[in-house]
Amino acid sequence: LPQALSAVVTPGADVAGSIEVVYTIKTTEGKAVSTETVTRYISAKSMFPEDLKINKKYTCTLTFSLDEITWDPAVQNWDPVTAADITIK
Repeated sequence: LPQALSAVVTPGADVAGSIEVVYTIKTTEGKAVSTETVTRYISAKSMFPEDLKINKKYTCTLTFSLDEITWDPAVQNWDPVTAADITIK
């Protein structure tokens, strides 16, 4: 549904605009293994500068590397589906 996005990242808040990404880094040195859980917040407004619109499909692909996290946002028209197009088996 259409929503206005906030440019402010609000950790832990249920607002349109804060995307929470949680990942674990596992480091092995010899037989020693350590893990670290990391939480990052991304502003949805930075990915989708225009507010969320009706009849649009929003996709954001996250790519994790050793040094950074990148995202590739995309906006496409939503193709409506009618009940006649759906088959349930």
